[in-house]
Amino acid sequence: MFRNSAFRALGLFSGIFCFSLASAQVETSNSQIEWSANLSASNSLMSMGVSRDSVSVDQFTGMATALIPLCTLSGIDLSVPVGLAYTSGNGVRVQDFASDVGLGWQLNAGGSITRTVRGLPDEQDYGYIGIVPNNTVNQPPMGQVINSWLGSNQALTTDEQRAIGGSGAPGSEATEDCEPDLFYVSTPYFSFQFVFDQNGNPVFSNNYGFKVIANNFYLTPNNYGTTSFEVIDDRGNQYYFGANQNDVQNVQTTLFSPTVYTFPTTWYLDKIVTFNSKETITLTYLHGSANDAQNHYMAGNSYYCNTTDNPPLVTGLIQGDATPQVTTLIPPVYVSTITSSQGQVTFNYAWDRKDDANAARLSSVVLTGYDPLSGAYDNTLRTYALNYTYFNQASGDPNQMRLQLENVLLEDNNPQDPPIPLATFGYYTTYNLPSRTAYYAADYFGFYNNGTVASTMTYPSSGKAPNMPYTEADILTDVNDVFGGNWHFTYESNMANNLGTAVSVDGIRVNQLSHNLATGESLTKSYSYLTSGNFSSGQLRVTPYNVTYVSQTTGGSSNAFYTFSETPYILYDPYGNFVTYSTVKVTDQDGGSTVTNFTNYPDQSDAQGLGTLYELDPMTSNAYKRGLLLSQYIYNAAGTLLESVQNTYASQLSQVGQAAWGWHQVNYWYYLLGSTGYVNYDNPLSGAYHTNVDNFALTTTVATKYDMVNSGNTLVTTTSYTYSPNDLSLVHQITTTNSKGNTFTRTIYHPGDAAIPMVANQAESNTITAMATPAVNNLAAVIHQTDSTNTVVTDVHNTYISALNQNIYLGTSTQYVNKAAGRQKNYFFDQSASDLLSSYMTNGMPVSSSYGYNGSFVVAKVNNGTSTTAQSTHTLTSDLYCSSTTPLSITMGYAGTVTLALVYTNLPGSGTYNTTVNFSYTGPTSGSGCLCTSSNSSCGSCGGSSLTLSLLKGTYQISVTSYTNTATGTTNPFIQATYPGPVTNTLTTGFFFEGFEQNHAATLGSAHTGNAYYNGNDTVTWQPPDSRTYLIQWWNLSGGTWNFNQTNYTPNKVLTGPVDDIRIFPSDAQMTTYTYTPMVGKTSETDPAGHSVNYTYDAFGRPQLVMDQDHNILKDYAYSYGSQSQLARIILTNNTSYTTTPDIINLTIDNNTYSFPASNSLGSVVEGYIPYGTHLFTFSCTSANNDNPSSIQYTMNGTAVPCTTSQTAFTVNGDINIIAH
Repeated sequence: MFRNSAFRALGLFSGIFCFSLASAQVETSNSQIEWSANLSASNSLMSMGVSRDSVSVDQFTGMATALIPLCTLSGIDLSVPVGLAYTSGNGVRVQDFASDVGLGWQLNAGGSITRTVRGLPDEQDYGYIGIVPNNTVNQPPMGQVINSWLGSNQALTTDEQRAIGGSGAPGSEATEDCEPDLFYVSTPYFSFQFVFDQNGNPVFSNNYGFKVIANNFYLTPNNYGTTSFEVIDDRGNQYYFGANQNDVQNVQTTLFSPTVYTFPTTWYLDKIVTFNSKETITLTYLHGSANDAQNHYMAGNSYYCNTTDNPPLVTGLIQGDATPQVTTLIPPVYVSTITSSQGQVTFNYAWDRKDDANAARLSSVVLTGYDPLSGAYDNTLRTYALNYTYFNQASGDPNQMRLQLENVLLEDNNPQDPPIPLATFGYYTTYNLPSRTAYYAADYFGFYNNGTVASTMTYPSSGKAPNMPYTEADILTDVNDVFGGNWHFTYESNMANNLGTAVSVDGIRVNQLSHNLATGESLTKSYSYLTSGNFSSGQLRVTPYNVTYVSQTTGGSSNAFYTFSETPYILYDPYGNFVTYSTVKVTDQDGGSTVTNFTNYPDQSDAQGLGTLYELDPMTSNAYKRGLLLSQYIYNAAGTLLESVQNTYASQLSQVGQAAWGWHQVNYWYYLLGSTGYVNYDNPLSGAYHTNVDNFALTTTVATKYDMVNSGNTLVTTTSYTYSPNDLSLVHQITTTNSKGNTFTRTIYHPGDAAIPMVANQAESNTITAMATPAVNNLAAVIHQTDSTNTVVTDVHNTYISALNQNIYLGTSTQYVNKAAGRQKNYFFDQSASDLLSSYMTNGMPVSSSYGYNGSFVVAKVNNGTSTTAQSTHTLTSDLYCSSTTPLSITMGYAGTVTLALVYTNLPGSGTYNTTVNFSYTGPTSGSGCLCTSSNSSCGSCGGSSLTLSLLKGTYQISVTSYTNTATGTTNPFIQATYPGPVTNTLTTGFFFEGFEQNHAATLGSAHTGNAYYNGNDTVTWQPPDSRTYLIQWWNLSGGTWNFNQTNYTPNKVLTGPVDDIRIFPSDAQMTTYTYTPMVGKTSETDPAGHSVNYTYDAFGRPQLVMDQDHNILKDYAYSYGSQSQLARIILTNNTSYTTTPDIINLTIDNNTYSFPASNSLGSVVEGYIPYGTHLFTFSCTSANNDNPSSIQYTMNGTAVPCTTSQTAFTVNGDINIIAH
């Protein structure tokens, strides 16, 4: 018998990492505040489906990739893209389950933190950073034990040895977790990996400035069931994962056999709070109604033999095991809504899966906009309908069927309009995947190879080789876009160079990608993965890879073999790669080519630890150093070199650190026939590894352009990079020198950098320090930027200020030329909403703004107008009785002092007394203290009856830990806390605008601008803030025409209605106003003279017309699509009669079945859509009234079709009207 459960690392991934971190990033000095000047809705130009870059090839892995954008949910600071990603571009495995959007596809919506469990879950009892229950020997967490042993050479105790490796008895397992789990963070904006060290601190191989805050992970015996995360990116945006326990995916599975564990494996993103809390984006999730058990079918056998022949002469089967590995989702979790200030995305599901009964399929995605009048998200803009069938649908076997995504249809907000096929998909179905129970029909890597032996073979590795074209089963081959174009992948086997021999391994790769345009042209790229010496450039992570057994010789001629239906070896790196390519040549349609070289094995191989068997042990991973662009050469069709790029990488640290040590051990036990019968043997296989603490980054780029006539004439540009020590994604200095001797250097200083120039005073220094603290973490803000050429040095210095509520804003931006001060721009923010109120150049006029639509858009902009904000504070008091066991919660409105005083409800009686109270507090900072009142000065070290604490802004819990009171009488002592209360912000604006777009008393209709106006007289009560002369402009409706009015303004002015667009501003100022439809775009702009330009949009939210105030058309947009966009409606009508039970009448078109409505339904039903072209129709019916089914007839577009008609081809070039009667 064998036990190999510890081989298996559980990793359930809910999405893919479709965004990578750039190796070098340079910001502009004012990037943080430019959003404030955005006057148009970011979503106004809607993306229509597949773009040129959506379908491509990952050259490092040869993997086909397809990204299908659906919609983008716009926000104030961030926008959330929603789309589909194809993730099985190297092949689909026999044991793979289809996701909620089909086999091989993943929904990209929101984000998650997922993990691969190695050993036990880190935080649980006996976990890597969990507690050791009933700890009589005072053993620390196993992570600390392992790191003391492997990192500091501290010897293990006997108990610790047993915890690591088992008792030594046959079948014994480790009892504690010696390995840190791998955590994967994925959002629309970044992705990265980390592990916990032995003290619960996140460890990264490359530091990109992220702060990870883990809750209830480290030594939490009672709370590890409520774990969650907060991630703060390097711009100070906060991402919360699993803060709501409804947003956590729990699973149940076997880890250390036969123990079944329940634990969280995915923490879904449930909230994003942008820097300064300017916006909150929320995500909600729903659960399936039942748990979803997914079986991974596998088998293994133990053999013995009495010979050392090769292949081995197996003389007997000891024991076999074909028990599937069961992983149960408790229950499955699906994203339900994403909501921003401007709109909402809703995800709708169907629960009718035939391949996975308790799983859902995503049926539609609905984008709605924020309605400023109702305050609801009820303006439906677009619906994306996902349509499916099943691979192997005819089998009727859930283990053989897999959900197949056929197309995505785009529907507008007009129900009479037919949908547009955003994308349709084709797959390789010459061979379909077999049943999941056919574990024997897979190669070493789990891909289909048409194997037919239903039991493990006597020679263990036979029948496991890859076998094209079966490896291609059910893989994506075609993507058809809305414009009538087509992308087509062709594949070949992944090939690697194994000791000089090309071998077929690990699925398939793309060898050609064709883009066939609707106009008839075809653009083709061919991919070659050979080196210049014509060898395969594919590199293997480990060898051997092509065996599915472990063998052991025990002395003499006795051998034991442990055989598996899939490889037991740890083949894949943390990014899921086994074979990767060092060199890829891409040849274009015209014969030109690009040769790209990547960092790869063997230069960046993983490092083996103290292992006893290389292939069975995890290794210290260098995966973060692989797949980087090493060099690239561009040639024309004649083979002439045109351009080249060569990159150099290096660690930014003087010494690479070692952290989070792990120890991986697997114990095999088996029987061998001895002189006295079968004897138990135990074979431990083990190894050590750690995580590198490194900052590996691009240091030099040499770009060369060649003269096409004389290749000896070149222009060489050398660029070098250094990085911020706190964030590898931020460039500190970039220097570029070309072969003409021209040099350009840019140096950028961020919070946390040393020696920042031109810091004026301590207040500015304190603000910069605060920006670099982990709680704020705005590392990417640019404090200072210096650009220097051979002759000129230009500086830009940004000064940030800290508000009373601890928000941090840009105050000034000053330019210098050769160190002489030049222009300075000043900024003023609303410190409650973080809106940019006004800005001005020194000695210039201010430009002020006001905002609407949930603060998303500028609705008024005034040149020479003013907006100011003032903050006021007050203090609060709260009491905590010393006898209370409930903590006192206080919220500090800003950083300041808290005074705690010991007070009596009733004064003590006569005689001596002593009252001593010990307390603790937790929150953004934590601590403890003591208060004492004594009649005879007996307080000792406790101090006095009051003390002052300096605390940060936030919520704190104050608890009494112990107290004594010897005073007589009913004194009821309590702690009185005096602390800063909320900050009050007062906004004073030197102008006024009412467009009635957000006024609940407004009327929808033919407004002057936008969608609403006020249908009556209106009294304007606004009070000017100063003595300037003000003008009022407004439009009133008379005789069906909106008329412009202007006069001097005095408060309480009555305007005769209906009225719209009331504007008040200083007479020496100029005011421009705007209206919008959230998630669509700007609908009007009215200039200072009162002239308006109006914008309309079609039912899809695309720009349609631009008109002046008299509705003269200035610009007209028209859209057309290729033949793929022509869809026929399937209109079904049932005119049959029945008594009690209706007839069952179905129509099948191309394997998709449509059901007719009941015959007593009124009217016809549109059951679906199919593109124009030739399709296969099958008519079927079953009568429930003892009628002859053949008596039911069909009429298809006026032509009679009998029910008995078999599958027939029809050409469709218009709507299909089918009547059953």
